[in-house]
Amino acid sequence: MKTKKIILTLSLVLFAAFAVVACSPESVLMNNIISATNQITYASNDYSNANVQAATELSMDETFYVVQTLSETTTEEPVVEENPFITFNELRQDLIATHQEIQSNVDIFKGIAVSVKEKANILRDKDYVLLEEDREAIVVYIDQLKAYYDDLMATKGMAYARLQELEYTRANLDVVNQTFVEVQEVLDYRLEILLEANIIAESINEILSDYMES
Repeated sequence: MKTKKIILTLSLVLFAAFAVVACSPESVLMNNIISATNQITYASNDYSNANVQAATELSMDETFYVVQTLSETTTEEPVVEENPFITFNELRQDLIATHQEIQSNVDIFKGIAVSVKEKANILRDKDYVLLEEDREAIVVYIDQLKAYYDDLMATKGMAYARLQELEYTRANLDVVNQTFVEVQEVLDYRLEILLEANIIAESINEILSDYMES
């Protein structure tokens, strides 16, 4: 098989596997992957840090709530509950930090995508062929990227959309905090997927690099 066909297939599948994630526009991660590959046009719904930061409408109460569970004559220490306002802010900061790490890794993916596309164009113009083992390795990598795409799609609507829908009020604070915990788990999972995808994309990039002039 001519390299031209191999590289075209590689480029289409490698970038499309992430670009198609546009089906979940509420996700900043997904939108930025689309932007990185630049394969399709989409209407961006900016559910970024601003939406999490909007939650600061809740004021912080520094008071800890002490509940005496035994009689007044007991020598037991009182039970100290966590301050939900402090918990809210700590969870919010964790979300923002993970979001920023996701953004950083999306930028890494963008860089790899540019490098792969440049090498693909050069090898296509030279009409080079790849060794069978390299072609097979690329096919395996592409299948892995497809699997990562499916994993991302499985979390559609489970992160940024939920933050957008929250009512940030004192009365709803318990719900807000619980949602933050659940969204954090989703973002951690997406970050893990992106880290693995970057490794796979770089592996493809390295294979193509071997066919380039030094």
